[in-house]
Amino acid sequence: MAHAALTAILDCIDEGVVACDLDGNITFINRAMCRIHGVTEAKLRPEEWAKHFDLFGPDGKTPLDMTEIPLYRALHGVDVTNQEVVVKPKGGKPVNLLISGRQLIDRDGARIGAVISAHDITATKKNDEQLHQSQKFDSIGTMAGGVAHDFNNILTVIMGACTLLKIKTKSDPELEPFVRQIMNSSERAAQLTQNLLVFGRRQNLRLLPAEINEIMLAMNEILGQIVGKNVQLVTITCPVPLPVVIDREQFEQAIMYLATNASDAMPSGGELLIEVTMADSGELVLGLDRRPNVSYARIAVTDTGAGMDMVTMSRIFEPFYLKTENGRGAGLGLSMAYGIIRQHEGVITVNSEPGKGSTFSIYLPIRTTSPHEINNG
Repeated sequence: MAHAALTAILDCIDEGVVACDLDGNITFINRAMCRIHGVTEAKLRPEEWAKHFDLFGPDGKTPLDMTEIPLYRALHGVDVTNQEVVVKPKGGKPVNLLISGRQLIDRDGARIGAVISAHDITATKKNDEQLHQSQKFDSIGTMAGGVAHDFNNILTVIMGACTLLKIKTKSDPELEPFVRQIMNSSERAAQLTQNLLVFGRRQNLRLLPAEINEIMLAMNEILGQIVGKNVQLVTITCPVPLPVVIDREQFEQAIMYLATNASDAMPSGGELLIEVTMADSGELVLGLDRRPNVSYARIAVTDTGAGMDMVTMSRIFEPFYLKTENGRGAGLGLSMAYGIIRQHEGVITVNSEPGKGSTFSIYLPIRTTSPHEINNG
């Protein structure tokens, strides 16, 4: 096969391909590999190729030594099979790859170089991480809901006994302050268990038809009060109606939790953008039912705050992970928002980078039917 024809074929595939000679000089790079490595021009001098990217191990943090680089290993006789590496193009986003490679041997059995192929698994890795996070939060929610339910029963007994004790203390005023303190503490504990029941999706919902655009416009005033004068609130609605079936009070509560979190992230002011759209049918979001007859409304809440690193983002919905005063921000507010949206058969995700703000996206199924009041406990 002519060299030009072979090049054309390899340029049409999605797998990245790179070949080198015995001295390690790059002799071929297809278009996919150029894209992966952030290189726009394939005809580079060998010494310039590595200037465009950095190579790391599977954790994306540990730089690869020369002897660990797949092409180097293949050139030195090591058969490389599905070695996971992370490529970080200069100024681009990291790409997770599975790389395989072999030595190149001519028909006479002489070594002439090496070749590797790279398969982009970035989307797969992201989905695996999302699945892990979803399973973790579901487990935490189940445990939190169960504990809160049992603890709530105990508190009911304590508060009932305290009420009787309060009646008895009328003849002994010195005991009244202690009884009142027990009652106040019990009431705060009861509110805490209620919040945990929300996260654990053990609350009753009154599901009724609503329209997302109308709800978000109606919430402008209260959201403006939540974020304060230093934050500019911008709401962009969808040009088409997006009917949903929700417990409006609970849904609005979830939006207020997100607004509170955004306000906490912008202590010196900034912008809070709330945008309502139809979810892109090609958008990969774990947990969305992508049947042909199921579409989703997306409510994106974006702030211009400090942003989050990957560790914080992976735990941001956990109860008390970043506890702040009165359960604001990421103490219980985000956990409750997570529980509310999940109980509505929706999904909530977060995307953030340090210094670049955060976007929380809510996905709710678009529905027109009106179910009766149900118990989702």
